[in-house]
Amino acid sequence: MKMQDLKKRVYRAWEHLSLFNDAIVQPENFKAEVRQIGDLRYKRTWEAAYCQFSARNMMDSCLDAFTLITVQFNPDWWEEDLRHLLPQCLDEFLALPEGLDAIRQGLEQLLGDYTTTQDKESAHGFFEMARQQSRRFGGDAARLTQLIQAR
Repeated sequence: MKMQDLKKRVYRAWEHLSLFNDAIVQPENFKAEVRQIGDLRYKRTWEAAYCQFSARNMMDSCLDAFTLITVQFNPDWWEEDLRHLLPQCLDEFLALPEGLDAIRQGLEQLLGDYTTTQDKESAHGFFEMARQQSRRFGGDAARLTQLIQAR
């Protein structure tokens, strides 16, 4: 993905933070917020900003934890050119104070008695991504894998 396209997507994710929280969007604050994440010249800064803003958007827009697993963290629902950022978005989500609890609740719903086989299959991508994250980084992802392995 070209840097200009990435910047547009980061801006859209940042803008949605305000919209979800009924705040006034102040475009003049955008670059200052991204600058807190890193140097604006580097793609990794923009990717990290996208992940941070997306994780917060996922939390703010979360209607039910089940959807976090089956849709929002399902790689099949992500645009192909952003899919490589999904593990980093999961890390950012888990860093939020309510992140691990939301994922735990989604897993409990997903693995409950009333869940269909199709629902469980739709979460396969999430489970695989979480396992890979756990092997690479440990930390919150390792705790998440313990939850998954209990299924």
